[in-house]
Amino acid sequence: MATLKDNYTKEIVGWSFSKYHSVNLITEAFNKAVKVFEYPTYLQLDQGSEYRATTYLNIRRNLGIQLSMSAKGSPWENGYQESYYNYFKLELGNVNAYNTIDELEFAIGRQIWYYNNYWIHSVFRTTPTLFRNQFERLKHLPISTPVPIKQV
Repeated sequence: MATLKDNYTKEIVGWSFSKYHSVNLITEAFNKAVKVFEYPTYLQLDQGSEYRATTYLNIRRNLGIQLSMSAKGSPWENGYQESYYNYFKLELGNVNAYNTIDELEFAIGRQIWYYNNYWIHSVFRTTPTLFRNQFERLKHLPISTPVPIKQV
């Protein structure tokens, strides 16, 4: 499984599932994210070989995305993603409990949807999706002109 998480809203904006770790797996997660959201300014990558693949890195750089990669053996540098996966694995439960790959993939999608739409994040005290929606509305409010104070 590969996920793309917006570190500002904490929302999972793209994800992909496969039997194999590959450039295709992470590219699909990235492409799903940018179909709905803008290209990210920054992209945090882990040390997996698929993330270090020259083709993957060059395409992101050509899009003007600034790449960042945790040092090998330093998972705390990507702590927000590690924290998400700890939560995710706990909530999903034993993957061997699913009878088919399709059932597992459906459960993964359902869990991501639940996290985005129902999980109250401690930082904002609301769900990631609701936080993003509130932020988007604020971005589009007109800037008002200050009203002069009438002198007496």
